[in-house]
Amino acid sequence: MWFVERAGMTPDLGGVWLPGMVLLGIGAGTLFPNLSGTAVASAPGGSFATATGTNSVARQIGAALGVAFVVAIIGTPAPAAAHTAFQHAWTFGAVCLFVAGLGGLLVGRVKAGQAPALGDAARALPAETEPQKTVYPPRRRPRCMIAADVAEPTALHTESAAGFLARTPLFSDIDPELHDQLAAKSHTRHLAAGQWLFREHDTPNSFVWEIGHTSDFTTPAARFCVAGQSACDSYDTAHWLGFSPLQIKSVTFAGGSGPSRWAVVSDLGGIAEVNATCPAYGGPFCTYPWYALNAADQAFTFGADYRGTKFDYGHAAQFATTPLCGGPFGPGSTFCDTLLSPTP
Repeated sequence: MWFVERAGMTPDLGGVWLPGMVLLGIGAGTLFPNLSGTAVASAPGGSFATATGTNSVARQIGAALGVAFVVAIIGTPAPAAAHTAFQHAWTFGAVCLFVAGLGGLLVGRVKAGQAPALGDAARALPAETEPQKTVYPPRRRPRCMIAADVAEPTALHTESAAGFLARTPLFSDIDPELHDQLAAKSHTRHLAAGQWLFREHDTPNSFVWEIGHTSDFTTPAARFCVAGQSACDSYDTAHWLGFSPLQIKSVTFAGGSGPSRWAVVSDLGGIAEVNATCPAYGGPFCTYPWYALNAADQAFTFGADYRGTKFDYGHAAQFATTPLCGGPFGPGSTFCDTLLSPTP
């Protein structure tokens, strides 16, 4: 009511507006905390957050409606009627605050203990919860078993190598005929208890480049493939020449020593591997990559004859084409390695 009685057409900051704003701040600071506390005080501890959120929503809705009503009351008055329009708006605000004060009186006094403090409510939760009882699993009862006397041991179900490849995700998308071809070149390795095929952190004495997979940038990506397939870039010389060569310049073993000789080997026979799926050796996607000595970089390269190649060791002919050497799969089960000469 201060602005209704004191505000006029003459600007007066110190005498009218500043005291009025101070009174408004004191009133709001006194009313709103108590009103908010009263609104959520009766809520039980488990619903305290819900009550707080509901109170905040109600305040926001009331503020939006109040601003809308004030704008509607003031409207767009003429200069002569502006003072009267603002008085109507201030009167409306005063009535609203008066009604809110009456509503606060009607709420009454909140009894102590009806709304515990948040900390007390949090401490009360564990006390109200029944202690957990230790539940032990039931003891298994002894059982008797009758077994048939089998004169001969039952034969175990064995799976063919082709069937194993067919259900392996890496090989599942290729043709069944290729499963049979791969199975014919596979070997079974049996390890007794306590034997190791290899150990973690073993120092390798060779460089292995696994070919026969599509590129990560093709569709399908990183899938098993064989020579003769148009997406199998491993067997395409033009593809190898399209990027910088992979170089092998030196090797240092765990003991600090280095190699005295270099040898290469293909686990499926190089040219023999290509001939297994291509009608003839040579040409796009039917050429096996090879090692070469690059004189410019004094390093071995793999894939094709790059610029600076000095010795290519007969291209794919550098790899043995028949399994004549021993190894973990028995006599004559693996391909022999071929020494490269000259070497760096």
